[in-house]
Amino acid sequence: MCLINQLVNETKQGATNRAEVCKSEYPNADFYVGLEGGLEKIEGKYWVFAWMCVLGKQNVRGFGRTGSFLLPPKVSQLIDHGEELGIATDKVFDDTNSKYKGGIIGILTNENITRKDFYRNALIFALIPFVKSELY
Repeated sequence: MCLINQLVNETKQGATNRAEVCKSEYPNADFYVGLEGGLEKIEGKYWVFAWMCVLGKQNVRGFGRTGSFLLPPKVSQLIDHGEELGIATDKVFDDTNSKYKGGIIGILTNENITRKDFYRNALIFALIPFVKSELY
């Protein structure tokens, strides 16, 4: 359980790092958004998720996380052998650059859930401290 929490925390930190880089490159924006995808290995199986971080001008930070879904065993086996998720997805599904298209979520759901759909709620969750600032 400790390793799982460490990986989740590293993924959340990755989203924060991306938002901070965005802030340093575009200092006059109203919001800075970072996204980082991750994997959790639970009971020997990989689950995909992502963290979203939104930074505001007054140092307000919001975070949201997507739902999770289980990877197919063939993809998981390639990940266990050191492949990155996008490469493993391409190999298993005989695709090219799938991570720049619908990603594995699109493939597994026949595009009923797009990458945009997958990240949408995480972004909304990350905006809560801005929408309800009086509570945060």
